[in-house]
Amino acid sequence: MIASSIRELHRCLLLALVAESSSQTLTQIIKCLANLVSNAPYNRLKLSLLTKVWNQIKPYIRHKDVNVRVSTLTLLGAIVSTHAPLPEVQLLLQQPCSSGLSSSNSATPHLSPADWWKKVPAGSSLEETSVSSPKGSLEPCWLIRLCISTVVLPKEDCYSGGDTGSAAGSTFEPSPMRLEALQ
Repeated sequence: MIASSIRELHRCLLLALVAESSSQTLTQIIKCLANLVSNAPYNRLKLSLLTKVWNQIKPYIRHKDVNVRVSTLTLLGAIVSTHAPLPEVQLLLQQPCSSGLSSSNSATPHLSPADWWKKVPAGSSLEETSVSSPKGSLEPCWLIRLCISTVVLPKEDCYSGGDTGSAAGSTFEPSPMRLEALQ
């Protein structure tokens, strides 16, 4: 009965995510999902619950509202750090980054040009795609690259009108976004 309730919570929150357009409400829904993911016993549930959450949340990482982006990173972090190392999570990290982004849903109008979504080499394992890869020949997975670029690289301001940047010519992501990427 508990497993059925957890599945229903996932279903309802994912439906609410698709139906909602308000940034404040989206932020709260994503925070609820992160809390659910942090506390659900996925090793005792059917596979694919995390995959559904993962695929539906990925487009929100480039949302125009910084609070939605921060809560999205929090949710992705919760998925990656589930209680037991799950093969499902390893497969999700190995997926090409562009998967799930080309579909036209309610979040896609807020996506920036997706040049940073690079594909992870096919057949690579989670250990091979980590930052401290012993071989050194493979790049880290897309989520690690995203977090590193969020912290250290100036952002592409796709929401402003041309040359209205800062005096230095580059702006960084807001502090909450950078902090969540560090975490």
